[in-house]
Amino acid sequence: MPEPDRENIRETIRSYTAKTLDQGWKHMASGEADREGLTLFRQLMREIREIEPQTENQKALYATMLTSFINAGESRRGRLNFAVYDIPNVEWFSLIVGGIITIAFTMFFSIEHLVGQAIMTAMVTFIVSLNLYLAFLFTTPYSGYVKVPKDALLSLQRIIQADPLGRTPNTTKGPYGPFVWFI
Repeated sequence: MPEPDRENIRETIRSYTAKTLDQGWKHMASGEADREGLTLFRQLMREIREIEPQTENQKALYATMLTSFINAGESRRGRLNFAVYDIPNVEWFSLIVGGIITIAFTMFFSIEHLVGQAIMTAMVTFIVSLNLYLAFLFTTPYSGYVKVPKDALLSLQRIIQADPLGRTPNTTKGPYGPFVWFI
């Protein structure tokens, strides 16, 4: 790709990656979308769409870059959907009522020994309670005890810092973005 386009895209990717790691994760932990990250992502989309490949090699790389960008957009959308999603009250109601009915259903099994009946009911109650607790924990995937760590994104950031031409990345401007291999 021409040098000005390449450097503009790299800089936008650096900014987007840093913004996502520094602020985007905090926004998602509070159940919000990161508006600045969205602005940078849209800027990246405009920069990529403005590129006009000249050679056959550039056209092939451009197609790969577009595919990677679409995948990144789908991943971003998925992260945001998980961040703002909450289980509706009617679903909580059905989960809790279903759990109560399941536990009450154990009373219809006639076991001669009271201890056996109590153990069976306790086990079913434990399993239902555990499932409700896990449903509660997974409603906030970017905060709380069970959360998506940003370690995977940090690892990806370290991987994409590598320059395919063997040059040392310029760390004074920040790490390379996810599309460095395609520009």
